[in-house]
Amino acid sequence: MRHEDVDVLRMWWALSSRVGALAARLVARPREVSPALDGFRREVSGELPGPPDAAASVLLQAITLDPAAFVVTETSATWLSGANRVLAKNLDAARAAVRAAALHARGGLFDGPAKERLALLDDALRVAPIRELLATPAGRSRIEAHERRQAAKARAPLYRLSWDCASNLAGIDALEPESVAALLARDTLPGMETWRKFELAVLLEAGEALAGATGHPLVLDASFAPGRPAAKVGDIEIRWQRAIPQRPDADLDPGEIKAKALASAMGVAAGTARADIAIERAGRILSIIECKWFGNPDSASRAILEASPQIVAYARDVAYAQGETADAILSRSLVALADRGPAPLSAGAPIGCVGLSDVGGTILGPWAAAVAAA
Repeated sequence: MRHEDVDVLRMWWALSSRVGALAARLVARPREVSPALDGFRREVSGELPGPPDAAASVLLQAITLDPAAFVVTETSATWLSGANRVLAKNLDAARAAVRAAALHARGGLFDGPAKERLALLDDALRVAPIRELLATPAGRSRIEAHERRQAAKARAPLYRLSWDCASNLAGIDALEPESVAALLARDTLPGMETWRKFELAVLLEAGEALAGATGHPLVLDASFAPGRPAAKVGDIEIRWQRAIPQRPDADLDPGEIKAKALASAMGVAAGTARADIAIERAGRILSIIECKWFGNPDSASRAILEASPQIVAYARDVAYAQGETADAILSRSLVALADRGPAPLSAGAPIGCVGLSDVGGTILGPWAAAVAAA
């Protein structure tokens, strides 16, 4: 991980189940926010509303020549405590992280969750004590060491959860490997659908193979935002859900034109196709990877029959745009299956095929060398 990745990790932290639980608990139980008792000194004459400070009172009487003048310490309730400040700053930091993510979340992996979490955090920050605390300069100032100690000692469930979230965020900001791994393993990956996790595993496998073939490190962009490469290996970009513009009607087969016309007749316009994974350099697509996830190994044959026309169509569209042949692109492409079934393990012409059980090996080495040399 790099320091440039901290903003992305903060986003996943803000979308984590623990931050969600903290915000939801505060919204459901706002009275769990407890005020602290604070003493402030003031000068009075006559009635004593609190215990007097003897030395300060003697000095005041000498100055004012008023024997009834006293300096007293009066106790009052305040929201300005270490525990409440850590709670408020947690929620404010989470909202800032989600808002930053929402700027490029449209259509992306975290679009829906980001909108839902932002609404929940806004509700939590509208709880009166938190709103009043963040409205003051003292409430918005940097958390001091003694306030962290106060927050760590709080035993109410709301504050324990708040301190847990704050500790996680501190570890993420410091790029502690344990904190980063725990965040991704406990919250980010479990929140993905299984087919997404399979595509991500294949993407990482392809990236590591390309890194081995080129000698450049694999650099992951963990935001998975649309329009940005999910990973880079030198000058090679690996894109997840890459849009593939379709060929013009004049270059389509009669069957493709008929299918497009039938869909239009039923009120559905053809959208832009998206390849699961595309490997490209300077805008030129070098390879396409079509992923098929299924739970039953007996579904392998059907998945292959579905993947074949899809990847051929992608290759033909890419070949038209780039002035290449579809066969050349397919020879550098892959079909990745949950289970290969009857398909042999291969990497090369006419097309490569790998299964989940092959991930983690070195089978993609020759494929990566061919892609890097294209």
